[in-house]
Amino acid sequence: MTHAVAQRAVEIYELLDGFKRFWAAGVLICLMLTASRAIAYPLKYGPFETGKIPASVSLKKCKLIQQAGKNEDGVEGLTRFYSDKKHPQWTVKLLGTADQWQISLLDDHGRNRIIGTATNSMDNLWIEVYSGDLNNDTLPDYIVNIQSGGNGLAAEMSEATFILSSASGYRARSFEMWDFGQQDLICINKKNYLVLTQFVSSNADSTRDKRNHNFWVYQLNCIDGDRFVPANRELLGFPKLVWFSHKENHKETNLLTDQKKKQLLPPQH
Repeated sequence: MTHAVAQRAVEIYELLDGFKRFWAAGVLICLMLTASRAIAYPLKYGPFETGKIPASVSLKKCKLIQQAGKNEDGVEGLTRFYSDKKHPQWTVKLLGTADQWQISLLDDHGRNRIIGTATNSMDNLWIEVYSGDLNNDTLPDYIVNIQSGGNGLAAEMSEATFILSSASGYRARSFEMWDFGQQDLICINKKNYLVLTQFVSSNADSTRDKRNHNFWVYQLNCIDGDRFVPANRELLGFPKLVWFSHKENHKETNLLTDQKKKQLLPPQH
């Protein structure tokens, strides 16, 4: 089943109401589970027009250099180590527990340099680890992105754990994402931003045309040292709600009033 088929199901779903819409939800979810995967935010419904996408922050994918343990039913007891050639003195260690991964950043003496605890709640093996200078301090930062697993739109959810450098060590912060990719990190005027992508639904009482609709929501966080700072005001057009319709669309929706948009905006933390 292709993503286009799942997309068509969304179109039909939005024309229904009441009990029919409730019943169709089950069918829609099944189709989404079998649709093809996308990469990062959906390009057909992204916050930027085609040809106007900002430059991405440079990332390098880390290699899995060692793993230990075996568990056919989960990740508990598994250990994985990731590194890249440019920074061989740093190693990202993932230790599987009953319901999450514990994350450490080891230096060349085996010491964990993350201040506090760092975890990722996606307890499966769909793991990608990246390195890059996210906060422009010349030190490597790291990202541990773990997918929810499966197929289709429902599987595009992931949790990305960012490990950012500071003068006193590293600090970790996790975000729920939609299939995190390099285009979610953009550079504008020498400042790096994370594009937070979220998915919301509205009922007929909330929309101007009195129909149910789904929207992609985009918000900005600026990477400032070892912190993520809400930055919607720094770029014209953010926050942005894009109607998940049957054709390519990058425009701010006019189906919602400003008040309803504010009510639908998820928190950025």
